[in-house]
Amino acid sequence: MLTGTGTSKQEQKQQVLDLIKESRTALATGDLQRGLASLLTAFEVKPDDEVVQTVLFDLLSCTQGYVLPKSTTDKLAYIALQNKQNIQALAMVLRNQLAQDHNAKELASRLAATPSADFFTEENLNLVDEVFSDYLLQLVTAKTTCISETLEDLITGLRKHALALYYSENSQKQSILERLQGHLSIVACQCFNTEYVFSFGDTELALISRLLEDCTTLHEQAGNIEIILLACYSPVLSTLLSWNSSHIEKLIAEAKSISNWTLLLWQTIYSEPVKEQVSIQSIPVLDEVTDKHSIEISDQYNSFPYPRWQTTKTVTPVSLKALMTELYGKEVPSDFPAADLSTLYAGCGTGEQVLKTESMITSEKALAVDLSKASLAYAQRVIGDHKLTNVHFACGDILNTRSWDVSFDLIVCTGVLHHMKDPLAGLEALKSASKPHSVFHLALYSTRARENVKEIREYINEHNIPGNHAGIRAIREMIKNLPEDHKLKSLQETREFYSVSGLHDYIFNVHEVTYTPLELKSFLDAANLKLLGIDGEKSGVSNQYLAQYPDDTAMKNLNNWEEFEKQNPDCFSGMMHFWACHT
Repeated sequence: MLTGTGTSKQEQKQQVLDLIKESRTALATGDLQRGLASLLTAFEVKPDDEVVQTVLFDLLSCTQGYVLPKSTTDKLAYIALQNKQNIQALAMVLRNQLAQDHNAKELASRLAATPSADFFTEENLNLVDEVFSDYLLQLVTAKTTCISETLEDLITGLRKHALALYYSENSQKQSILERLQGHLSIVACQCFNTEYVFSFGDTELALISRLLEDCTTLHEQAGNIEIILLACYSPVLSTLLSWNSSHIEKLIAEAKSISNWTLLLWQTIYSEPVKEQVSIQSIPVLDEVTDKHSIEISDQYNSFPYPRWQTTKTVTPVSLKALMTELYGKEVPSDFPAADLSTLYAGCGTGEQVLKTESMITSEKALAVDLSKASLAYAQRVIGDHKLTNVHFACGDILNTRSWDVSFDLIVCTGVLHHMKDPLAGLEALKSASKPHSVFHLALYSTRARENVKEIREYINEHNIPGNHAGIRAIREMIKNLPEDHKLKSLQETREFYSVSGLHDYIFNVHEVTYTPLELKSFLDAANLKLLGIDGEKSGVSNQYLAQYPDDTAMKNLNNWEEFEKQNPDCFSGMMHFWACHT
């Protein structure tokens, strides 16, 4: 703590406000390190301040090159675990920490260089304990998709040696495996979260096939260690569903005495997937999907629901009209309701956008629609855990909205139109479900930001690489082996690189269309919609843009954005998020 015991709450509050102001000033000039330093100081002064937490977590999630004291990372992990912040935001923190962690690097080196028969010495076991006992590593690895080459090396190395140990003649293997169970549970959670994107060799494949056969034919003899090892390499739900339920209940009861992480593993690999299988049967269907391209998209996301999120930041609800009026002034339709919104989430996917938006505005009623029942089942399960009762899910094609005979105040369609064969037809269909005062929150791919993706897609097509698990693992290995200065190497720094559905969505998608800011203007003009403004906050470039164009406070001048993006081609590396309404 930087404040003395005699510091009053009012003085403390003012100190925090000054530090936040100092941070925003630094960020506006592009000085991320100074901006982060000010926020970290504010966090030490008042760690329970929600404004400090929100701004800090957002900045930590997109900034590289820093290393934090363990006391700070423990505190960040504790706050995130209390559901006050998004745990996924800490993935970048863990990446930065591991990049400078001597013990983690030493362990990764030993895992790679030491034969399995010689690895589990007391010295190496102590090093495993030290690295895997870090609270930040445990939490982020177990509950998110991590973004770290070092962590991938640790995970793939430890599971390989543990699997070899299981089938070895080592007289100490039982006690060693019992000692490793908690650590391996965390490893298995991460492997499940990534949908088994990490590569493995033929020797591992032979051993895991043998273990699967043993667990299938002799499942009454299988214990938690067998389940943990299996779950490090592949989904185990189909195997478990063939077992006697009483044996599963016995293993779950035993897991409680092993570690909280082993108990979490059972929830992750068994309880939650079972919920989704039940849920998928009850999802209502609005219409039959007949469009050929829509069927292809549906098949893709039924096989690869994306994103596989677990936590996200929720905030105190506000009036959307008040918020938009503050941003866009009189451009916002005057009769847009101040409360009791009806909202359509068109192409809601796995529901992350639904929860983020509903936590902010809280619609009176909301309909979340998607082509993929697998995505909808995932969304229902995760959002159900957050007790949102105003959102209803249904399977349908937004091209058919005219037949639904409904209309909405707010239409949210992010990351969807650019995958349609005719994005303008999709937008026109959404307009048919709007009211004269409706507003639209949309997001499209940026042409400039997708240049590297365009190149990798061309490589995939030239080499006929399939968009399955094997193809995705192969393309990952190709990217990992590229020279550090190769422009495609940047893909390794994305969250999508660390999950099967993420990488499939990113570079194997059935179809995509991209836009420049000026092309966005033409797109909206063709649909008779007007731009209210670009949402620079979602891209993290608001401060930088406003520093360059202070007169465009609504951030709606697309000529400005065209020039800004030319100077900063990765500014829409996610998507161009924007708000629009009827002309």
